[in-house]
Amino acid sequence: MRSSEGKSGTLSIVFQTGYYSEYMFFEIIDELRESWPALKLNYNKMPTTEQHRGLENGSIDIAIGLELPHWEEAGFKIKKLKKEETLIVVSNPHDPYLLNNPYYHSIPFESEYSDSYVCVTNPNNTNPVIKLFMDLIEDGEL
Repeated sequence: MRSSEGKSGTLSIVFQTGYYSEYMFFEIIDELRESWPALKLNYNKMPTTEQHRGLENGSIDIAIGLELPHWEEAGFKIKKLKKEETLIVVSNPHDPYLLNNPYYHSIPFESEYSDSYVCVTNPNNTNPVIKLFMDLIEDGEL
């Protein structure tokens, strides 16, 4: 266990609304809390437009969401995290076999954008806790 005396600060992480990427970060958030017990950790969910605004104005330190072109176009720093296969899950309520069957059909779905999760930061944000978080991402496997 690492010494954590005197470590304090604030870190604001915002996950994209509509996706469940936060589950990938439970271990990292636990490690942050263990390493920096005085750290004030704020996390929330919001749409990408609000994430974008928050990164620009400094109210958000880290945005987690899908890889979309506007992140790079805005000059943000992007760390690719994990690609998820997108599936459409269907059942046919009119098929007596499927009506009470716990199994559903899944169909791979190819879209213009992949479900690749990214961690986005503003390169002008000097919060030192961002580096700690990014180092934990590098050390762990998401």
